[in-house]
Amino acid sequence: GKWKLRFEVDYEDCSVRLSGGEAFSQDGLNFTIDEISVSPIAVRAAYTADEAVVWSDAPSGRQSEEDARQSQRYLENVEILLTRTDGTVVDLSGSGGSIAPKDGATVCAKGRVFDEIIPLEDMASVTVGGVVYEIPHN
Repeated sequence: GKWKLRFEVDYEDCSVRLSGGEAFSQDGLNFTIDEISVSPIAVRAAYTADEAVVWSDAPSGRQSEEDARQSQRYLENVEILLTRTDGTVVDLSGSGGSIAPKDGATVCAKGRVFDEIIPLEDMASVTVGGVVYEIPHN
């Protein structure tokens, strides 16, 4: 038969926001990290590149070779590593994200939902573009 359920989701926000403002350079671009957020289920990094990305006029649904190179420079080549307290390093560099030109710069974000729940106590640090952020344990 037909079911109709109503419920309120009541949860505690376990995410931790790590400082931003640090900079790194790679692939001829200078990046400023805007924000890093980590929780037991996901990580997200937001950063801004000092140059505006320029996309080609490729047909809808098609990516030109130049656009693929741009995507690599601004998103795919930016390394994100999660180091666990046991020393295990999880490479999150292949995470999905977004790239958007804005005011002569490019705003980027990438993140991933983990395959398993990882308690914050089991996370030591997140590294973005070589900048290490220790995860506080209160």
